[in-house]
Amino acid sequence: MPPDERTGDFGRVNAVIPEKTMPNACATLATEYLYERGNSFADGYSDISGVPNYIRQGYMSYSELGFIQRKTLSPEGRSEIADILYRITGLTAEEISSSINGLYEPLPFEYRSENDYSGRIPVLVDYGTFTKEMRRVDQIIGGNSAYAEKKLILFATREATYEEKYAEYEGVVKDDMVTNAYARYYCDYMMIMVALLCIFIPVSLLLRDRRARMSELLASRSVGSAQFIAVRYAASVTMALLPVFLISLIPTAEFIVWGGRHGIRVDPFAFIKYEALWLLPTILAITGVGFLLTVLTDTPVAIPVQIAWSWIAIMGTGMALMDIQSGVGGWWLVLRFNLVGGHDTIMANATHILANRVLYAALGIGLMLLTVAIYEMRRKGRIDVLGKIRFAAANRKISDSSVAAE
Repeated sequence: MPPDERTGDFGRVNAVIPEKTMPNACATLATEYLYERGNSFADGYSDISGVPNYIRQGYMSYSELGFIQRKTLSPEGRSEIADILYRITGLTAEEISSSINGLYEPLPFEYRSENDYSGRIPVLVDYGTFTKEMRRVDQIIGGNSAYAEKKLILFATREATYEEKYAEYEGVVKDDMVTNAYARYYCDYMMIMVALLCIFIPVSLLLRDRRARMSELLASRSVGSAQFIAVRYAASVTMALLPVFLISLIPTAEFIVWGGRHGIRVDPFAFIKYEALWLLPTILAITGVGFLLTVLTDTPVAIPVQIAWSWIAIMGTGMALMDIQSGVGGWWLVLRFNLVGGHDTIMANATHILANRVLYAALGIGLMLLTVAIYEMRRKGRIDVLGKIRFAAANRKISDSSVAAE
């Protein structure tokens, strides 16, 4: 619904406000410096004499796969952090900690703006110099920290204006016709489920033939390899997409009723369009991996391989959501956009999104065609990976038995 101008309260948004950003970042950095150095007491733990145990907690950052981690530094790195703090504030980390009433647990990235130390910590440099010093801090920590220049926006907030909130409302209602915004949000979560689960469909379908001892019978049929694989590939893709489509009928119906009640036009085909564009290419690629590895090896090896690939992709794009634009600007298998709205960001990245989706759709079709060629060779007896593995294992068993007998 549109914001009410009479309330005067439209929430807060992250922003770079030098007079707030710089002291808040310095306060957090000083706290992390002291924690990493070992000034934090492990509450409840002490040695036999009752002397408290102090532990080192590193600087918070993201790993390459998107996990929060804590980095500890060498003495040289720690010393350089202390020098940077002193150049910016003229204070030691201990003096900064004293000015903010002692150590506090460093907040996660998204909440670091909740503290406001403006006016309590002196800043002796301009914002340009400050950002250079913070870039160096980020390099010392190893990257992906809160002190990277694009993350400094997380250290301060300001009040949102009515105009900003109304523009956000119009972006959802007029540009996205409501349902397009929520269809992206729906597909973001469904993408995680699809990426991790749909590999089981093609693998179980193909291995069922071997379990039922039907592989040789099917291979002897007159139906061509291309038709046999293509039909099963299409069936697997359909069964992966079908539950997502059926579930989306519920919010689609709800939005149609809601739009009619409030006189707001909605796009009844939004969920279908985004399922086809957002999810289908990923399903095609994963199904292609399932078919290729299962037909080649006659084993379920595709399951751990694909789950590993999907997990890395999910974690990679999860980290990218710190910068929402890069969530749709990368080349990951998993395309993510965990936000209701953001029409302008989608339009700005539309060409790249389309290229990403075409790439994975083409990859899936290419893997299916490669599977056709491999299946044809299997039917002619030219490839039998599992048979060779079993033959080698049997020979090894016979050899071991002979050695034991001797």
